[in-house]
Amino acid sequence: MKAVRPTAGRVLLALFSILGDVDGGRFLDLFAGTGRVGLTALERGASVTWVESLRERAQAIERALPTDARRRAVVLSLELRRAIAWLGKRGLQFDVIFADPPYHEGWGASLLGVRGLEG
Repeated sequence: MKAVRPTAGRVLLALFSILGDVDGGRFLDLFAGTGRVGLTALERGASVTWVESLRERAQAIERALPTDARRRAVVLSLELRRAIAWLGKRGLQFDVIFADPPYHEGWGASLLGVRGLEG
């Protein structure tokens, strides 16, 4: 399995300080990895959808979900483009889209061209 880079606590604090109140919002966590960013959004009251292509990691995110928050959570174990198509077919929209891709695979620049993520 590829190495995972859990988001540091300081980065999470800074991110959610910038985002402000996410309570009641819809949050999409792409390339979820450990799911830590989305779990923080969930703790702060957002409905969260995680996209993680590696099944083992997606299952770990599901296991980490608090029982009382599962109705506000969706974990997709799909490749990014398939996940975007799945979300698009359901007409899902998000207030925040967070993406922390594996940069060595070239996702950083190419994310902007993924159909379905455009504004």
